[in-house]
Amino acid sequence: MQRIVVKRDGSVEKFQMKKLVDAIFALLEGLELPDDYEIVFKVAKELDLKIPEKVTTEELDYLVLKAIEHLIPKNYIYDTLATRQLLKIINRRIDRRFNSFKDYINYAVEEKLLKPELLQFDIDRLEKSIDYSRDYNLDYFGLSTLKDRYLMKDRDFETIEKPQWFFMRVAMGIGNTEDEIIKIYNKLSNLEYLHSTPTLFNSGTLTNQYSSCFPAGTPVITIDGVKNIEDVKIGDVVLTAEGNYKVVSGLFSRKYQRELYKLYVWGLWGREETVKATDDHRFLVLKKEDVECDRKFVKVCPPYQNTEKCYPVKRQYAYICEEVETNLLENLKWVEAKDIEAGDYIVIPYPKGISEKVELNILDYIDNPYLVEKDGYIHKINHDKQKRTPEFNGQINKVKSKIKIDYDFMRFLGYYLAEGYINKSGNKLSTVFTFGVKDKEFIEDVISLSKKLFDINPTVAHNKDNSVRITLNSTYLSQFIKNLVGTGFNKKILPPEIMLAHPEVQKGLIVGLFRGDATAVKDGYRLTLSNKSLIYQIFHILLRIGSLPRISKASKNHLATEDPYSVYISINDSEDLIRLINKDTHKITAKPDKTKINSYRFKYKDVVFYKITKVEKEIFDGTVYDFEVKGDHSFAANLVAAHNCYVNVIDDSLESIMDKAKETAFLAKYAGGVGTDVTRIRATGSKIHSLNAKSSGIIPFIKIFDTIVNAIQQGGRRRSSQVMYLQPWHLDVEAFLDLRETTGNPYFRTPSLNTALWMPDELMRRIKEGEPIYLFDPAECPKLVTAWGEEFKKEYESCIEKAEKGELKLWKKIDSRDFYKKYLFKLAKTGHPWLTFKDRHNEKNPCPQYSVINSSNLCTEISIPNSPESTAVCTLASVNLARHVKEDKSDFDWDKLKDTLETMVVALDNILDKNFYPSEESRKNTMDLRPIGIGVMGFHEALIKLGIPYDSDKAVETARKIAKFMREVTYAKSEELAKERGAFPHYYEANYNYPPRRNAVLLAVAPTASISIIAGTSSSIDNYFSNIFSRDTLSGKFIVINKPLMKELEEKGLWSEELAEKIKAHQGSIQYIEELDGKIDKSLYKTAYEVSPYRQIDIAAAFQEYIDQAVSKSLYIEEDLRDKMEDIYMYAWEKGLKSTYYCFIDKTVKGEKYTLNVNKRGERRGFGLAKRNDKELEKELEEIERQAREKYGDEVVDAVKSGNIEGCPTDPLLAKICPSCE
Repeated sequence: MQRIVVKRDGSVEKFQMKKLVDAIFALLEGLELPDDYEIVFKVAKELDLKIPEKVTTEELDYLVLKAIEHLIPKNYIYDTLATRQLLKIINRRIDRRFNSFKDYINYAVEEKLLKPELLQFDIDRLEKSIDYSRDYNLDYFGLSTLKDRYLMKDRDFETIEKPQWFFMRVAMGIGNTEDEIIKIYNKLSNLEYLHSTPTLFNSGTLTNQYSSCFPAGTPVITIDGVKNIEDVKIGDVVLTAEGNYKVVSGLFSRKYQRELYKLYVWGLWGREETVKATDDHRFLVLKKEDVECDRKFVKVCPPYQNTEKCYPVKRQYAYICEEVETNLLENLKWVEAKDIEAGDYIVIPYPKGISEKVELNILDYIDNPYLVEKDGYIHKINHDKQKRTPEFNGQINKVKSKIKIDYDFMRFLGYYLAEGYINKSGNKLSTVFTFGVKDKEFIEDVISLSKKLFDINPTVAHNKDNSVRITLNSTYLSQFIKNLVGTGFNKKILPPEIMLAHPEVQKGLIVGLFRGDATAVKDGYRLTLSNKSLIYQIFHILLRIGSLPRISKASKNHLATEDPYSVYISINDSEDLIRLINKDTHKITAKPDKTKINSYRFKYKDVVFYKITKVEKEIFDGTVYDFEVKGDHSFAANLVAAHNCYVNVIDDSLESIMDKAKETAFLAKYAGGVGTDVTRIRATGSKIHSLNAKSSGIIPFIKIFDTIVNAIQQGGRRRSSQVMYLQPWHLDVEAFLDLRETTGNPYFRTPSLNTALWMPDELMRRIKEGEPIYLFDPAECPKLVTAWGEEFKKEYESCIEKAEKGELKLWKKIDSRDFYKKYLFKLAKTGHPWLTFKDRHNEKNPCPQYSVINSSNLCTEISIPNSPESTAVCTLASVNLARHVKEDKSDFDWDKLKDTLETMVVALDNILDKNFYPSEESRKNTMDLRPIGIGVMGFHEALIKLGIPYDSDKAVETARKIAKFMREVTYAKSEELAKERGAFPHYYEANYNYPPRRNAVLLAVAPTASISIIAGTSSSIDNYFSNIFSRDTLSGKFIVINKPLMKELEEKGLWSEELAEKIKAHQGSIQYIEELDGKIDKSLYKTAYEVSPYRQIDIAAAFQEYIDQAVSKSLYIEEDLRDKMEDIYMYAWEKGLKSTYYCFIDKTVKGEKYTLNVNKRGERRGFGLAKRNDKELEKELEEIERQAREKYGDEVVDAVKSGNIEGCPTDPLLAKICPSCE
């Protein structure tokens, strides 16, 4: 077979094995191996038969990589070769695009992949600090993970970042100076510590979710009036470009030091700019070239209300003719601010919906149980129990109970907005209007409307100051008006039923308002109000009824307390409306010119356009804001249509999800594991008084989050994750325990969602002492949610007393031991719910005056005060302890560790100010408390280097010593930073008895699953799961080998392929391999299941003594110890753990074993047990099968044995008879 190679330039040459062998030899450069020829020969032999007849050089590179990868289990040198080959592939492709790190940074900034702020640093100096030899610190698994999940990709998803560029980019996104950046880079690239995945994903990057924003002070139109953009909250309802009201579902803010673009729009705010925005914020615009009419014309139809005739006009007005064939709306574009020009037209949104409500029931607006409707009027029931007392109180003025939303009522409301207020005298209210004595026609109109609408005869008083006072003496009518639109000149606001009333009836509101407060000017009317929200609403109503008004600030009187604003309507586009208002019309001297069409504004179909007259730029240094809007992703920024930031690329999948779920979606989207407390949700069957219905409980609510978790990829790189926390006194807790079951009603199962119990001490005490547990509805016992310690015990006993007296409607008494056993059975079977301890978290709360700690995060290591209004977010990093052991392995290098920890404190604190916060709740909590979480990884590898067995007393003492050192160093550095930068803000609001420090909390031991792969070390404080196993990740399947073990075996000449197979056959253990006896200390290499769970807890508890947050600790329990789980978890509580994480039972969760060259059943043995013969094993399997049939039935067992199942079972009984699990 003649094989050919297609080179990168397209040329073709014959395949030459010698060239390939030379390339493999090049990978060995600098390694000084005695058997390099043998190594190369094995790779070439592995590769030879896999090369096709025609292959590209790039394909050949990957074939070499796969051949080397296949050999890794035989000798660890192949892992080094695989790393070098992958580096060669990465570097070769990137070198074809970029000549230098500086070129890459410039490109990424230009493409809006990285922040422009990075260019402010001395890139040349930083590039000189890059040490490419540190690439060899990475092993193959770590480099592959880095390449696939962390290295920067371009818009075509091509990798554009080398590993050392990645570390430098991350450091640039964190450091404030070149010196800081270089120090952080050195620590990261030497794998001495790593930041958590969200930081590695996002550091230095510029995502569209928070790049385009507005400065503080930008007015935003909400359904409740005008708010400045910095005051907008999640849940607010804002006006969108399409004229709808939509819910705000995410908030964003960031520091910004660049140019802002200022847009000036005709008719909006006079000589002031209408809106400022960052250069890339988009607005809904009709470009001027798309407006021009290219056809010849004779007549054009002007956009006047109810105008049917056409008039000849000059050519520049032809584009607004209805006869133009072009549909202008097809030319609408979202245009970035930097591309907008003077002469373009911008869309002016206004509410377009029409409310179905055509009648108002006064009783709906008054909270008084003694008021009823009878015969169309409001009556007050006499609640006097004396005989002969009439049914209704005859002393109140009768008022009609229902009011039609018609032209008359709207006119009355308009008069009230202009001249009315609510007067209080004792317990009585009245509605008062004040007019000038000359406004006789309007006075009579108000009196007539009062009688017609409400059947009330008002009193009229003439005052000495030539004013007339009209009073409607009805407390209930006044309450209705006050609750409908408010009172006070600057407090009145129109509710949705008025804003969305039919435009024809809204004309009545404009007529009454303008009659009361407008001033006639030469060309129309000017309405001036010292009520910003109301003036915006009037502007929008005018657009709804066909006018094209102007708006501006008015001159402020020196005695005024509020800024006044004016709206103008012109005779040219509001002639009919002006006639209806009919006030001082003799002062309006201008005549409507039907031959002239205003080219500065027009309405096409139902879309209003105003002309941009000028665009300017200014330098800005401050905070800019934006937010996410459900649905059409836009909002009205100071009356013009602006696009919002949005983060979810699969937007439709989140349309119907409630606001809190949307916040969770944003948090998950940005690579953060989310923990959510659902204890506050009322229990199943709980009465919902406002709806006269019963609650469906927590499960349907949790099901929504399960859908989110399935739908969202974090940063596009990993599946999002979430855990739901529930306190187990909640009445729905038993259904909660079943959520992760694989059988049963799918509507009550959440396969993608994690669950955890937030266990109070009082319930653990009751379980230990065998006292009953009572379950309650949080709607009836709300104080239990936040209470802890003695307060919880007192409140819990109070709820029990109320329940037994019949004062509570929903409660249940259960046996505590039965509940505990059921819970632990579920935990062993499904791995959920995890067990975390509420009181342990709150006992060490550093900021109890801020809030209690209501729940933890996804991995249970976060312990920060939180609430529905304040979402705890912690920025994490972990120090690699294995990289801080001295070269002679005599001890830790404490000076180096101190330096690393201090660097981490500064870096993490920097991140808090640079971070993107997906919600206002998360931003607030972080800015108030400035929490950081420094954890560890490589603990077991460090112990191995130091010759300390993981399950020894010395390991426990070492853990305690490390944690104590970490606390002392980090707290001292945080106190030092507080002197330089200030303490966390909440510190100054409270009276705490500890010195001021920069961060409320500083330590948290996370699982480090991903970053420990990059660092090539053991995870967190856990010992190695197995000495050899395979692991499936998003980057593929990898062989994971305990590197310290392999290196020691190689150094002593003990490593061989035969030994590797024996280790595999013993499921990754070396404890029963006799040929290693006396040659190495086998106790150093005990795997997860070989260490007692009690000792695992001892290690975690030793760390927890000094860790101010929590230690995330999974427990590995042998099958033989399953019946000890009650005692094991009680021991964890008694030892002071704040949290536990996953529970792995023997073979229920394990690395997939490779195909062995031995009979697996014959070689099978349990960890810590003597080897069994075939007969003993078969007998055991027969007993397991019998138990499984008894538990699940013949059909299930037969299906499992045949392999006819969708996935491996989690129950260990079934797993032991499943051929796939075998």
